[in-house]
Amino acid sequence: MNDEKNTPLESGQPAGQPEPNDEMPAVENLKAPSEAEQNGIKLAADFRMEGMKDPSLPGGLREEAADTTPAPTQAEIEAALKARKSGSRKRKKKKKSGCLVSAIWVGVIGIISIALAVCIIFTFSEILGISKDEEVMVTIDQGDSVDVIAQKLKDANAINYPIIFRLYSKLKGADDKFQYGTYLFNSNIGVDGIIEELQQPGENQENVVSLRIPEGATADEIMELLEEQGVTTKGKFRTAMKKKAFDSYAFSSSIPEGKVYYKFEGYLFPDTYQFIKDASDRSGERALEIILDNMDKKLPDSYYDRAEDLGYTMHEIMTLASIVEAEASGFEKEMPNVAAVFFNRLNWEDQPNLLGSTPTASYPYGNGKYDTNKNPGLPPGPICSPSLSAIRAVLYPTEEFQYDYFVTDKNMEFYYTKTLQEHNATIARLKKEGMWDG
Repeated sequence: MNDEKNTPLESGQPAGQPEPNDEMPAVENLKAPSEAEQNGIKLAADFRMEGMKDPSLPGGLREEAADTTPAPTQAEIEAALKARKSGSRKRKKKKKSGCLVSAIWVGVIGIISIALAVCIIFTFSEILGISKDEEVMVTIDQGDSVDVIAQKLKDANAINYPIIFRLYSKLKGADDKFQYGTYLFNSNIGVDGIIEELQQPGENQENVVSLRIPEGATADEIMELLEEQGVTTKGKFRTAMKKKAFDSYAFSSSIPEGKVYYKFEGYLFPDTYQFIKDASDRSGERALEIILDNMDKKLPDSYYDRAEDLGYTMHEIMTLASIVEAEASGFEKEMPNVAAVFFNRLNWEDQPNLLGSTPTASYPYGNGKYDTNKNPGLPPGPICSPSLSAIRAVLYPTEEFQYDYFVTDKNMEFYYTKTLQEHNATIARLKKEGMWDG
């Protein structure tokens, strides 16, 4: 019996410890817990700590609870892990939603800032007259309200936005200070300058001149009209036509200075104008600017593009248009045909490109250089002011018009022929019939 009791001590193992056997795995064969198992252990510890903190348990029992709280089951661990992941996703979604709202606010603020900046730019441009530069005339009647005045200025192209004029007038306290009469000023003075101008007495209607420049009029004839009406003098108008200040117009770039007698011959557009009788030194410049502003408006970009497509400059188009005007003035339907005849002659290859236009021979300047009966091709410049119909006829002549000659009788009936022999025969017949007006 003593041998049986002393066996464990003799084996060298501490009392109460079992001897190693095949049922106990070696330490080196133990596997490290997986991430899920580690999370489960942590959750179990959390549950035990919560039990210790439970205020419903007496102090002594809370400590015991740490030892007696049962370990969570595998199902409880999986549920807890799932809850944590779900909460994390919700927090991420909330964060993304917050970023989206912030981005929207930034966008809205940006748009508002840009719109405000644009409004400020337009307002100051209007007040200071930036991008405006033309002579305008406006008549303010006695008793006109600020709204009516603003609309009249808009109609005269003196301003772009009546509301800015009204607000600025109120800001300056000018609403009840406006005078009446006819005013002539350059739009580049802006809203600020216009308000100052309208607080001065305007011209009486007696000093306002309505003058019509007829189609086909020459520069000399136009200057005569202006002087007769007291708008300016011939000398002041001639001086104005030589000034470089008018070179900013698009059509002026192709005018061959030095080759034409009057720089703006042909560009004094035929129309009805309102002028103020003016005896000042600038009267010629003011009158010329009003006329050239109108000419510039009559020639849109599409006309320049069309001229280029035809292989001509705008100056050459205006030159030929003046000849068409002189040959067929008042007969709009015939103008595209006449233009086609001249284009056909300009394209002659077997003989000199003589246009043979009688009106060019009577142009008083240029020492005969304008005479297309002697000089091939186009003359140096226009011989008169063409109408819009003549300009359009040259830009869009009758297509496939196979005639190189034309002549008119006393009743302005047009006769078109293909050969010189046919042309001469038509003239002979008209003379015989007493219808020739040569």
